[in-house]
Amino acid sequence: MAYNNQNSIVRASFNLGQPVKHRLYGYEGVVVDVDASFSLSDEWYQRQVFSGASKNQPWYLILVKNSSIQTYVAESCLEQLATQPRVNQSLLRQISDPALAGLQKHS
Repeated sequence: MAYNNQNSIVRASFNLGQPVKHRLYGYEGVVVDVDASFSLSDEWYQRQVFSGASKNQPWYLILVKNSSIQTYVAESCLEQLATQPRVNQSLLRQISDPALAGLQKHS
């Protein structure tokens, strides 16, 4: 669960540590943070989001499998994986902020 700007509870489909796969791009990763709705700037959304995913749904910070890349992805662009992907463990220990500067193109 997460809270939106009106402090209402929003039920997220994916939990911290859960393995996921991007529906369009096919990469796998692990959920490391969740926002009740899009929380980055409108400028970032315009530059990075190519799927037109709604801002009014949960968005997830994903640590990509076998990589140091992190992505910020809309819930509608993700599906659950049955197996746990390998992730960069040293990077996983460093994550503390959902708006990290190294966010990559997604959704």
